Amino acid sequence: MQELEQPLLDENSICDVAQDFDGEQNNAQTENTEQTSRDNVLGEEENSQKQGSNNNYLGKFNSVQDLENAYNSLQAEFTRKCQKLKSLEEEIEAGKANKEENHNTQLQAEFACEDFSEKVNNFLSENPNAKKYAKEISLEIIKDNSLTLMQAYNKVLAGMYREPEELLKDKNFIENYILNDDYLKKELIKK
Repeated sequence: MQELEQPLLDENSICDVAQDFDGEQNNAQTENTEQTSRDNVLGEEENSQKQGSNNNYLGKFNSVQDLENAYNSLQAEFTRKCQKLKSLEEEIEAGKANKEENHNTQLQAEFACEDFSEKVNNFLSENPNAKKYAKEISLEIIKDNSLTLMQAYNKVLAGMYREPEELLKDKNFIENYILNDDYLKKELIKK
């Protein structure tokens, strides 16, 4: 399992591969020159046998050109991986900076919260009916933090508005606000 955790190639091993490749390429060129000379001398059957042994030398590659192409691809992939690593490291550093900035903003918000608490107390003392709608007002401010307390309160009241005809059809409204109101009872009896 430990072998899987280690990178397949690092810079040193790529340099070693490159040096080996250069040496192999020079050897391959020398061998190709010698092979051409031998090919002229040897028959077609012997030529086929020699190519087969040359393929064994290159492993899974059919030619030196295939090996060179594979090396170039490997080198390009290594460069991409290095660039990706650098990009990720920069993102991590930016994330750390954002985290510190968010922490500072949170501290500022806590200090502002004390001031907001005072504003809420003042608002409720000036608008005592707003206490009934404190939850709705706070939800409006959470939705849109640019609203003032009064704007949020007005928005809540506007959302609750119903036409009088609609209210007269509401049994709960009639029972709770009309039939239970002594003044309204007296007025209805008079008429």
